[in-house]
Formats: sequence, C-alpha cells, structure tokens
Amino acid sequence: MSAGTRVARGAQGNVSVLVTAFIVVTMLLAGAVARLGGAVVEKSRAGNAADAAALAAAGALARGLPMTDACAVARTTAVDNGARLLTCRGAAGIADVVVALDRARARARAQFDLHAGGAVDGSGSESGIPHEASGSG
Repeated sequence: MSAGTRVARGAQGNVSVLVTAFIVVTMLLAGAVARLGGAVVEKSRAGNAADAAALAAAGALARGLPMTDACAVARTTAVDNGARLLTCRGAAGIADVVVALDRARARARAQFDLHAGGAVDGSGSESGIPHEASGSG
C-alpha cells in the first residue's frame, strides 16, 4: 500500500465523519423547528378558543343572563374549541376568561357597551355583537 492510498483513505474517513455530524445536527435543528412550530400553533388555537369563550360570555351578559350562566356558555364554547375554561370573571358588561389547550394558556376579554347596546372595540366603534377588546397570552 502506497502513502498516497493511505492519505486518500484517511481523508475519506474524515469526510464521512463530517457528513454524519452534519446530518445529525440538521436533524436536531429540524426537530427543534418542528416543536417550535407546534407550540406556536397550539398557542394560536388557545388564543382563538379564549377569544370565542370571552365573546360568548359577553354575548350572554348582553342578553341579560347572570354571570354564572355566561360562564357556563363560555365553558361550553371553550370545550367546543378543544380547550378547557380555567377562569371566568365579569362585571358591567365585561367578560374575562382564561383557557388552556394542552400546554398553552390564553386570556381574552370581551366588553359589551351596556348603554349603546353594541360591543365596543379598542377604538370605540360599535357593532351589534360583542367584540374582543383585548387578548393576550
């Protein structure tokens, strides 16, 4: 075996190790990106469920139902969206809810303008149905 053949085999072995390491690192990064994407989707779904539950509770309050009934409507709406209602509070046309969907939690608040008979968003515009005033996670 000549010295040139030994060098070529050694270089080929080094390339194999580097390619294997690159593949492993790439797979780890792809897995991390997939988990992050799943968490973002889960958080978004929790936010949507919280918004829907808050709007449902505010709608029930607008129809004159007591807070206990409004929270029951919010609970049903959260369950319909795959989440569970953790807290439900409200007073004077405001419904504030927190829901959990798997490991994600989200909070939403809907306000109903009792004087105008419509919902008020952050800009003060009115509509005929309750509208989310603010949401956060």
